[in-house]
Amino acid sequence: MSIFGPDFRIPRRRWLRTFALTTSTSWVLGKHWTAPLLADIQVASNPTGALFLARISDHPALQMDYGSVRIGTSPIQSDHYPSGLFYPVLINRAPNNQFYALDAQCTHAGCTVPVFDARAQYSECPCHGSRYGVDGRLLRGPAGFPLRQFKMNFDGRDQLTIELQNVQGLDGFLIAVSKITAAANRLELKFLAFQNIQYEIWTRETATGAWQPSSFAQTPTGAINQTVFTGQDDYASLYVPIVPILRCAVLYAVVMRTQEV
Repeated sequence: MSIFGPDFRIPRRRWLRTFALTTSTSWVLGKHWTAPLLADIQVASNPTGALFLARISDHPALQMDYGSVRIGTSPIQSDHYPSGLFYPVLINRAPNNQFYALDAQCTHAGCTVPVFDARAQYSECPCHGSRYGVDGRLLRGPAGFPLRQFKMNFDGRDQLTIELQNVQGLDGFLIAVSKITAAANRLELKFLAFQNIQYEIWTRETATGAWQPSSFAQTPTGAINQTVFTGQDDYASLYVPIVPILRCAVLYAVVMRTQEV
């Protein structure tokens, strides 16, 4: 299982920051709840794993016992497999502020396990009926193993930190997800832009597609017709249109332009 891994087919000397448009799904008071999230992916100092950061306040289901959310980079297809390369992370809340972070890939045939059903007290795989407890333990086969569990830390207030150890392609990354508050159906990509350095926004609309330069606006409602931004030793905010979240997974990369000097 891997999730939110940036692809360095953009040369490392040009890559600055990667953002991913992601989804979160859960059941709240018996109603299906889905929201878009923006994942900010940064190089971190830990070379043996990745840290995944999420806020409880962004997910109503996690504000109650036995609430559950599933966060992933791409939609789940009708055959119950992700449309992209990566399986979602399943986050369940148990009583006494106990949280569990699980790989949503069923250990039987690889279908995607849904969020935890608080009334039934299990998650049931839609393919062959395997059931898992709130902590990922196996309750019923045909699966023979529990869901993979990631180490989770709760700061006692709002922040969840998940350690994605031994996940291929994610060594040394810090991934922070937050709920999108979109204005004019746009995403704000915020990053530190240095004086006299030119920046571009590149996008990729499938998990394995090629990166392509993309236009952006410099204000929340300005024309999306800019292709190059010059830094001024301050944080910059560039605005890109939101691609329909149910159609594809989207990665955004902020890159520095280079030239022979």
